[in-house]
Amino acid sequence: MTTPVFTQANDADLSKLSIQIVLPFDKETESLPNPNQETARLRKVEGGIVAIMKFSGKPTEDIVREKEKTLRANIIKDGLKPQPGCLLARYNDPGRTWTFIMVCCKTCLSVSVDF
Repeated sequence: MTTPVFTQANDADLSKLSIQIVLPFDKETESLPNPNQETARLRKVEGGIVAIMKFSGKPTEDIVREKEKTLRANIIKDGLKPQPGCLLARYNDPGRTWTFIMVCCKTCLSVSVDF
């Protein structure tokens, strides 16, 4: 996969996950085919400013939480106030390419950081 696939937990016990696939910028939502499952939907997500941390290897639940904690500590150290949540971006197989964890620094996607 050459475009990131974002994964986000929607609840504390990780029983509900959302997966986001990035589509070309020039595509309008209306021009895309409708999903054939009730649990899938198309929506446009506006961009913004984010803080990221890249790492390699398999992103297990414990590793992702550790990376998020480190990233949040760095954001706070820089004088920003992160809001809850993060997105995990994956490219290809974890052994071949980097994995990114992302926390927003300004209103963006579904999490943000207040200036």
